[in-house]
This record gives sequence, C-alpha cells and structure tokens, in this order.
Amino acid sequence: HQSPINQISIDEKADFLASCSDYRICIQELYTTGEPQYSTTFERPVKALAIDPQYATSNARRFVVGEDDRVLFFEKNLLGRYRATCLQQARGVVRIANWNGNFIVWASDLCLKIYDSQSKTIITHLDRDKESDYRIKLDLYQCSFTWRNNRTLLVSWAYGKEIMIPNFH
Repeated sequence: HQSPINQISIDEKADFLASCSDYRICIQELYTTGEPQYSTTFERPVKALAIDPQYATSNARRFVVGEDDRVLFFEKNLLGRYRATCLQQARGVVRIANWNGNFIVWASDLCLKIYDSQSKTIITHLDRDKESDYRIKLDLYQCSFTWRNNRTLLVSWAYGKEIMIPNFH
C-alpha cells in the first residue's frame, strides 16, 4: 500500500490476510512471499473490507469492500474472474465491515446492516440515532461493533450502546 491501511481482515484458518487503503485492496497468502494473491485499485476511497472466513478453502474466494458509499460483494465465477454485486449504495461512507459465518456486517455514517451471504438478503438494518448524535461529526465518531457470540452483535455509535439480536432465519 502507498497510503495508511484502513482495515484488515483474516480468514478463520489464518491463511489469508486482506487489507485496504484508500483506492486499493490486497489479499495476501500469509505463508508465502512475493506478490499479493489478489490486488486491485478502485475509483473511490476504500475504507472497509472483510473476507469470507472460508476464503482459504472456498473456490469462490468471496470478500466485501466498502468503497465510499457503496458495499460491493465480490466472488469468483466459473471462469475464475471476480464478479461484483452492489449490496448498498448512497447510505453514507462505509467505514467498517466484518464477516462472521454466513453473516456480513457493515456500518456507514448513517446505518448498520447485516447481510446473509447464504440467502443473499439483508436481514437486519439499524439506523444511527439521529436525536442523540445530531451535533457529532460523523467521521469522528464512527460505528464500532463486535460479535458477542454467533447470535448477538454489540454496537456502539458515539455515546450510545445497543445490543442487537438479529432475526436469523
């Protein structure tokens, strides 16, 4: 990378590390040297990315990228080329992403969403609390979240905290 790294992601076997910086992502096999396994540039800033926990063992080699205000889902097709699908657009700058099991979580300046990669649907949507955060600069007080377990997501924006139990199918 030529600029500071915004986010990193690692698969569950710790074989691959993905990183993003403004306008660029790299996915590197950890136990080899040389060029990244996959690297590309984007036209807009990339602040977030997450790779499939099964990235090392899956032929689809899936990952998501938060490119400015869009969330792009990448997976390899039968010819071995990546195909991108837009999962979200125009809901604020996407600043963080995470992949846990089948569920991809991302947060922008305005909302948080959970996407089920198996059913290919957004299953949960949470808007940022506008009443308590109206004086706060969105880029300074970004969303933070972590999985407590496979069914509970802990979320915080600025001074507020929420516990989410998404409606899993």
